[in-house]
Amino acid sequence: LFGREKPFFAGLWTPFAASCGMFLGSLMAMLVSYFPQYPWGWRIPFILCSFGAIVAFYLRRHLSESFLLTKSSNRQRKSSFPLFDVLRKDRKAFFAACAFAMVISHWVYWGNIYYKILLITASGFSSSTANTLTTGGQLLATIIIFLVGIKADSWKGEVIAKTGLSLMCILSLPLMLCAEQNSLMIAALGQLIYGLINGIISAVIITYLTTSFQKSHRYTGCSFGWSLSAALFGGSSLYVAEVLRQNYGVFAIGLCL
Repeated sequence: LFGREKPFFAGLWTPFAASCGMFLGSLMAMLVSYFPQYPWGWRIPFILCSFGAIVAFYLRRHLSESFLLTKSSNRQRKSSFPLFDVLRKDRKAFFAACAFAMVISHWVYWGNIYYKILLITASGFSSSTANTLTTGGQLLATIIIFLVGIKADSWKGEVIAKTGLSLMCILSLPLMLCAEQNSLMIAALGQLIYGLINGIISAVIITYLTTSFQKSHRYTGCSFGWSLSAALFGGSSLYVAEVLRQNYGVFAIGLCL
């Protein structure tokens, strides 16, 4: 029902859950940073995550598919290699998923994770303070994703995505410059920018991309394109940011972002 009448509301739960996971991971890092006298503390989050993985697997294993999805799947031709269909029939949507994944990956890694590194190395903040600020930024993003997602169908998801991308282009440079001003208020302002824009875009982008593919292979196309691009560009983004900073300064990071 929600998938047909409120597609953006139905699709908000994937980015919302992902953002919740990022917030919890950042929260764990923040808590560990407050107890540097315990060098083994970093192992605690990994132990907790192992239990979480078991719970997630159990829930997904026992989760039944919806009636509408099952009915739709029975009507459609089954492809033995859906990725081939994606590359043959939906190349434009596939490359769009790759492009958006690259943008979001850099925004998250540079605007939150590398931002924390800059707060420590450029502004002289303690590790615990830097972790607290970036955890707050991710919490804000999580809240914005939920608030925007529940209104996205009436506000038009495509307009929301374009608004978020426009704000990203305008505020990327100020965001990165906030990290080296040696001011707690300005540093917090930077994470306010990060959380706001991340929340606006992430609330609608998964649904927008998924519905760009044909039904028979839309999840294969969107998930593979997103995962491939996030692995390539997200995995190398911190290295690229450090190279840019060492050679051209933080200004170059914001300009590229």
